[in-house]
Amino acid sequence: MSLLNVTKSQTWLPPLNEYGNAAVELVLVAPILLALIFTLVDMGRIIITDSILQAVVGELSGEYRVLNDESRNVLSNAVVGNDLSRIVETSGRGWIDIEKLMFQVNSRGSESFVGNSGQIVTYELAYTMTSSAPFVHYILDKAFFLRTVHITVRNQSTGEL
Repeated sequence: MSLLNVTKSQTWLPPLNEYGNAAVELVLVAPILLALIFTLVDMGRIIITDSILQAVVGELSGEYRVLNDESRNVLSNAVVGNDLSRIVETSGRGWIDIEKLMFQVNSRGSESFVGNSGQIVTYELAYTMTSSAPFVHYILDKAFFLRTVHITVRNQSTGEL
């Protein structure tokens, strides 16, 4: 009998079957995590896009609100569209694709496209976003990516100018 009892040193490695468990868990959890991350990214993009659309429609309505009647009468859909494109290029900072942007001006019975002085006018912008990943449409409805912004203003009267 020996005075020193020498035993084989133990290793701290897990049994071989636990390596496979980690791989299976990663395969199951990774797609869910990626879907959650891409959904959060798209929701952030939607918040930014809404903010930009509100700024654009506010600036557009502000420009036309203070015009005199002679200037209002020469405006057309094409002129408003060109002004909208210019505002989106400066305010949009690359977030808004002008090809996907639709606008409508409702001046209720006015001979001018943007309304007469003192008249109430509604400006509406509709924008369809695309998601950052195709599977996000399974989590969020496609209608969620259609953003619409309305603003109703009263044009200034000629005496207010």
